[in-house]
Amino acid sequence: RKLGDGQINVLRSAIMELWRRLGITESASDSPAATAKSIRPSDLRDLLLEKKDEAESSRERQIFDGLINRVDVLAACAIFEHESPLRVDDLLQNGARLHMQGIPASMRGWVARTLVNMIYAEIAAMGPVKESPFDAGSPFRVYLVLDEAGSVIRQKADDCIIKTIAKESRKFGVGLLLAAQTLDELSEEVVANVDTHFALPTRSAKDARKVEQKLGLCKGALNCGTGRWSGFYQTGHNVYKANFYHLQ
Repeated sequence: RKLGDGQINVLRSAIMELWRRLGITESASDSPAATAKSIRPSDLRDLLLEKKDEAESSRERQIFDGLINRVDVLAACAIFEHESPLRVDDLLQNGARLHMQGIPASMRGWVARTLVNMIYAEIAAMGPVKESPFDAGSPFRVYLVLDEAGSVIRQKADDCIIKTIAKESRKFGVGLLLAAQTLDELSEEVVANVDTHFALPTRSAKDARKVEQKLGLCKGALNCGTGRWSGFYQTGHNVYKANFYHLQ
C-alpha cells in the first residue's frame, strides 16, 4: 500500500537523521558517500521506535506504528541487512545474479522494480550510446535478464520501469531479456517493443494458440509433443524452428 503524506514526511526525516549520524550532510545525500553508507532497515526501525517513544500524540504514534510494521518486514530479509551493500557501479562492472527467494512473495515485484530502476538510472546517466548496439565495435553496456518477468511488470501502470526500458533500452545500450510462463504476463507495450521472441511448447492450448498467432505459426506448432526444448524464435519478420539447450 502507498504511504500517506504524513508517513512520507516522517520517513524522509528519519532517513536524513540517520545520514547525519553517519556523517553525511543533506547536500551530499546523492553522493557516492551516501551510497557507501546505506541505511539498513534494522537501523531505521530502531530510530522509528526511538521516535515513537518521544511522540506526544496518539496520531504520531499511529504513524510510527505503521512505518515500523513495514520496515520490520524488510529487516527480516537478510538481503537488506549486509554491512557492505552491493553498489550499482560494482554490479555494472562485474555482473551479478540476484535471487529473490529470501524476500516475501508479496514484496518481490517491488524490490525487483526498485533494483532495476536504480541500475537503469545509472546507465541512462552515462548518456546515449554513440552508435547502434548492433554495429560492430559497439556492444551493449549491460544485459538485464528477468526471470518470471510477469511478477515485475505492472500491467496497468504507464510508468512501470520495465515498459520504460523496453522503449528506451536501445538508445542507452541496454539488452533486455524477459522470461515468462504465459504471454498474458507480459504487457502489450513490452511485447510491441521486443525485437526477438522465443517460444517453447506449453501445456496450455489457449496460451499456445496466442503465441502461435503472434508469431504467425500454424495451429498446434507449440504442442507439447514437439519436445520440451524444441520451439521457435522470431527476429524481425522471420520465424525459425530451433532446438534450445538446457544449461545447468
